[in-house]
Amino acid sequence: MNDTLLAECDLSVRLKNLFKLNNIITIGDLLNIDTNELVKYRNFGKRSVKEIKEFLETNKNKTE
Repeated sequence: MNDTLLAECDLSVRLKNLFKLNNIITIGDLLNIDTNELVKYRNFGKRSVKEIKEFLETNKNKTE
């Protein structure tokens, strides 16, 4: 479900805050942003990319 709120997902508080600050509210919003764009955000580094990739992989059925 692309309309699932990221605030309700099993993500670190750091990522939830980052998404909130950048108006990324749902999984659909996240999927519409390129990884290269995400890493431009302040405090979004390799560890954050890894967490997002792991989250999306384990929740694949929600994103389809």
